[in-house]
Amino acid sequence: MGGKWRSENAGVENMSSWIVKPITINRIVSFLSWNDGGILGVRFKQMFGELNAKECEKLGQQMIKLNCRAVSKCYNQPINKEKIKEYAFSDVWGTTAKKEQVLKTLDCFLYQCNEGNISKTKIYKNLEKARQLLADEIISKIPEYDKAAWE
Repeated sequence: MGGKWRSENAGVENMSSWIVKPITINRIVSFLSWNDGGILGVRFKQMFGELNAKECEKLGQQMIKLNCRAVSKCYNQPINKEKIKEYAFSDVWGTTAKKEQVLKTLDCFLYQCNEGNISKTKIYKNLEKARQLLADEIISKIPEYDKAAWE
């Protein structure tokens, strides 16, 4: 996915990068911690472990640090430690329960973090895998997909 986001072939030389809002991270972590007993929940648990409240906070902290490192690399500036200190996990799944929104939020987060070698980190790779699993699930539920020929 890294090449998809920042392709030299796209004719874009300088892309902006920013530190995402807490709701961005909270939406992703809340979704990853949600488990309806389906395959997504099982796969997320394999990738991220049991995401209880303490582990959700830890994952959120890892994500804000990753984002701050990426922005630091993009602009060749010190890491914004204030943003890291300010972040606190809040479960927002009940208020943002649309998988399509989580997918778009993951796309935004991954885009904002795709600087330097960030895309090689374990957390980035796991978030990429989670994004792909979620996208596959969403696509498999689209009526046009269901009606398409299995050839």
